[in-house]
Amino acid sequence: MGCSNNPATDIEGTYVNSSRNKYAINEDTLIISRLDAKLKVFKVIDHVGFRRIRNGVVQQKQYKSRRWNATWDTDYQLLSESRWGRRLYFNADKKTLTIQDFEYLKIK
Repeated sequence: MGCSNNPATDIEGTYVNSSRNKYAINEDTLIISRLDAKLKVFKVIDHVGFRRIRNGVVQQKQYKSRRWNATWDTDYQLLSESRWGRRLYFNADKKTLTIQDFEYLKIK
């Protein structure tokens, strides 16, 4: 996977995000791979590790995984998933994906 001028190719890879609030500590990993080049369809695997915080005490780590398919929209530079309405905005210069207020950094 090298650098190219095609964002739909550059978007493939692994992205991470870490966040914390008064309720939980989250570590999220997105793995994006191409399913169908002609239709611009991608598989997204979302692995989440989280630790709830109850009365100031950090709880044992729990895990969740979700999988879905998304379609690349060239005009808007985003992956669109229709079942839950997810939009993954890609910034090729920063090598990031943004979902709502969460920014994911590409690590490979």
